[in-house]
Amino acid sequence: MKIRAILQQRNKPNINGHIYPTELLKREVDKWKELIKENKAFIYKHTPDVSNIMNFHDIVGQIKDIGMDGDNLVMEAEMSYSKKDIQSLFNNGKISCRTGGFCSMTKREDGTHYMNDDYKADCIFLTDNPA
Repeated sequence: MKIRAILQQRNKPNINGHIYPTELLKREVDKWKELIKENKAFIYKHTPDVSNIMNFHDIVGQIKDIGMDGDNLVMEAEMSYSKKDIQSLFNNGKISCRTGGFCSMTKREDGTHYMNDDYKADCIFLTDNPA
């Protein structure tokens, strides 16, 4: 099953109030594109544990392309998970994909959090809780 998903938007607060600046997303896109060339860009069933070790049993898809489409960070992937319930959840908009990463943040007066330059997108995973 092929999917196209919006992962983030640049320079706008997402649901949890995080703002990802354009330069930061462009840098991370370049890193993901290298992983795609090496066939090492995957989608996982859930976020990794604190050890940040990816388990290949948790892979549910392979990322085929990633980039900016206007203000959106968009990913195209081939899902390898064969369960019909996952396909149904995607088709009905009950689950989506999002990035997971780590960095320091600067809290702004309006309550939003600006992602600092040390941001590193470590994984892309399935979620029923979009950010």
